[in-house]
Amino acid sequence: MNGSAAWNRLYRREVFDQIRFPEGRINDDEYAVLRLYSGMERIVFLDKDTYFYRKRKNSITTAAFSLQQLDCVTNSRENLEFVTQTAPDLIPAAQFKYIKSMLWCYVNLRKIRTPQARSERQRLHRNIRENRSVALHNPHLGIMLKVLALICSL
Repeated sequence: MNGSAAWNRLYRREVFDQIRFPEGRINDDEYAVLRLYSGMERIVFLDKDTYFYRKRKNSITTAAFSLQQLDCVTNSRENLEFVTQTAPDLIPAAQFKYIKSMLWCYVNLRKIRTPQARSERQRLHRNIRENRSVALHNPHLGIMLKVLALICSL
């Protein structure tokens, strides 16, 4: 189960009084779900399949990598900022997600040969270098991702 997905949950209407999905972003549930959870008094989990996820061509999950996929870096960086202010005990988990999304985008940006993609890749390279120590000390990041962080920070 994807912990940041909004599609397989039911919410009370009032939880959306203050929280909105960011307009124009993909993977916007990564941003919104964390904030939704933080405002809930109670969460109930069912150990039962209640949702049928349909995969289709050219959806976010099946389409080729695009610059819009960089939204996952923005979402995870904003979540790290949110967690730092509201739930410091979750910082290592938020750092894991941020580093993992940067690495994923950095590697996949090689497939796009445009000036904007090169610029974004350079920006990610700087951010990965700045977060290299965090990556190496993060308890949630496996050895393969730690090695990738080292390689990508060179």
